[in-house]
Amino acid sequence: MNILKIGNIVSTDYGAYVFPMNIYDAPVREIRPISASGKSGDILFDNKRYPNVRIGYTFVIMKDFKVQYRKLRQELLSLIGYTKLEWNNDLEYRMGYLSETVEPVMASDGKSGKFQVVFSCRPQIYLREGDDQLEYDDNCEIVNPTLFDSKPLIRVYGYGNLTINNSTIRITQHEQEYIDIDLEIMDAYCEDVNMNGFISIVGEIPYFWSGKNDINLGSNISKIVVTPRWYYI
Repeated sequence: MNILKIGNIVSTDYGAYVFPMNIYDAPVREIRPISASGKSGDILFDNKRYPNVRIGYTFVIMKDFKVQYRKLRQELLSLIGYTKLEWNNDLEYRMGYLSETVEPVMASDGKSGKFQVVFSCRPQIYLREGDDQLEYDDNCEIVNPTLFDSKPLIRVYGYGNLTINNSTIRITQHEQEYIDIDLEIMDAYCEDVNMNGFISIVGEIPYFWSGKNDINLGSNISKIVVTPRWYYI
């Protein structure tokens, strides 16, 4: 039986057989064509982004459909924001939010039935290994195994300069044990303490490009813990 996990919701807990509709679909890079007078052909403006992709699943419940469907529907409708979608035991997952549901179709006996659920998913397909925490107490090299730039979460113990390739994060002295720097949402914090005032960036916003990435720790940084967030489209 296929297993779909939607956050903490597990399809098999409801006796549901799940069939994917288009889980391997990928979006096209967002390019905007512009027409110019006197020039044949379009000029292309790259928005440097990929849009969300529509991913759907069909649920089939063979026994006690009314009860199981109502339980599952309540769980699904209680979801807020993006949720992790895990298909079987794949080494990857998506992040999506519930965008539409289809009313159930019941069999004549009233014991079985089916319905569809559709999610609007981020374009990224995340690798599970990208959620691993990598710890370093000295200068290091991190290899991005994909063709896409990733924006990691970095926990820094200490203060000073943290250099990633050609960019430097300057951390002024503070009293916290560590500081988390989330380069995806450009936020710095220690648990619920806002630490953005202790951070400045020299050069471009750092990220892990495809292939080798050089990381240099300043003398007052004892170690870093990196969650790389590898993904592909």
